[in-house]
Amino acid sequence: MKKLKLGPDDVYENEGPLDLSGLWAVVDLDRPSMKDEPWNGVTQPGLPQDTDEVVAFWCFLSFTT
Repeated sequence: MKKLKLGPDDVYENEGPLDLSGLWAVVDLDRPSMKDEPWNGVTQPGLPQDTDEVVAFWCFLSFTT
């Protein structure tokens, strides 16, 4: 609190979870310098693209060792 120059009236204790939904207002601000570039995920070429192949792969794994 000292480094941020906050007094006891500036800090609130809360034992429950915080409602962070209000942070969407920050996302909506027109401040490009505060935003990350869009990220497009890609599947690595070596991984199976078909869901059936993934299920078949997991069936062959042994979890006993």
